[in-house]
Amino acid sequence: MNGRDQRGGARPPGRPGTGGGLPEATPSADGAAQAHAGPPGSQQRAARVLEDLRILAREAAERAGLAKGERSPVEALVIPVVVSLDRDGATRGTGPEAERLVRDLSARMDEALRGAGAYRPGRVHCFQCGSSECAHGVPASPTETFAGWGATGKPEWIDFANLLIERADARIDRLYAPSPEVVAVWMRGRELHGRLLGAFSRDRSFAVLGQVVAGLIPGDFGAGRGPDERLVVTLQVIETRFAGGGRRLRLNLLGTTLDDVSAASEGGGGRGSAERLRRLIIAARQRLDVLGRAAAVAERQGRPLDVESEAEPMLLHLKGEMERVFRGAGHRTRHAVERHLDGGRPTDTALMDARRAPVERLRFDEERKTVVVLGPRGRAHVFSPDGRHVTSLSLGPAEAERKGGRSRWRPLTGPEAEAFSKAIAQRSPSG
Repeated sequence: MNGRDQRGGARPPGRPGTGGGLPEATPSADGAAQAHAGPPGSQQRAARVLEDLRILAREAAERAGLAKGERSPVEALVIPVVVSLDRDGATRGTGPEAERLVRDLSARMDEALRGAGAYRPGRVHCFQCGSSECAHGVPASPTETFAGWGATGKPEWIDFANLLIERADARIDRLYAPSPEVVAVWMRGRELHGRLLGAFSRDRSFAVLGQVVAGLIPGDFGAGRGPDERLVVTLQVIETRFAGGGRRLRLNLLGTTLDDVSAASEGGGGRGSAERLRRLIIAARQRLDVLGRAAAVAERQGRPLDVESEAEPMLLHLKGEMERVFRGAGHRTRHAVERHLDGGRPTDTALMDARRAPVERLRFDEERKTVVVLGPRGRAHVFSPDGRHVTSLSLGPAEAERKGGRSRWRPLTGPEAEAFSKAIAQRSPSG
């Protein structure tokens, strides 16, 4: 221990041959306390050092962006301090040690603030902006969910129906059945982080270990009293890391809040799907707290857990439970679903948009071998090459560009566009 005991005090000299580990005599408890307290004035001197360090830490926080007078989200820092015991140290000066201390303190404060500020309930951290508060951190519509980060660290969002299509999930038809059903999808953390490049991929201040996306959920969470609209609810297991190796697991909700679910439960008399969802969220948070404590203990014992693998069973359980919670709660009719698309039957709107679309608004989906019509106001319609309407979607602001950038959607060639236009012209609204 280099002449120090575990509490930081100097050890008394030992008997010869004992390695300095045993004192000549065992002092009384009061004597030991006095010995560790140091000579008169030591505590006052230590207090001045700690106060100077506090001021240095506050200055480092303000250089990192914390406003003057703003409460710091970081309660304390653990920093390494090197103290020279060489008698000649005073004459040589402490400039290098002081410079190293300020540099280390600033680096740890930057990391701590990044970890503390990375999490905001109901939002996803944007590595590009270095914040969860920017406009990129939330979806543009209630039917979108988090699709992962782009290469440069910006969160990307996708409409739930489009997510099912991308994953070749045949359950998409259930969303628009006469008695609509809620379906859930489990997404692994590595799927969401997979496109990050460079330093963004190494930044673990905020990580999504996995998520369950459920939709389309009644706007009143199945209480039977709410509006006709439906939404998507995403439950994420996230991990935030702090300076000094600290980490925390949380359950993050996108698309709703526990307060909203609780209010719906109360409106439904504490029964039904809203109440079951409320209990499910609370139970998931409790299970995650237990996992977080287990991970912290394992870390201290030198046998760190693979928390992403440990969280997988919980996420799979959530996936099944989210579907069971809303089983039978699909209170919207087929007519309501169609009306939600654009005031009329979706086939009518799709054909009208397809006939009006210029050639530059037509795409060919290389994976599905279908034609995509990019309509106005974010609408998109999927057709077979012979003009049969497959489905209609709502695209996020940059979703078409994202698919095009990944070479999934390409512009139609002249002959393809001409053949599609002829096929569309022969179709009636009913077919």
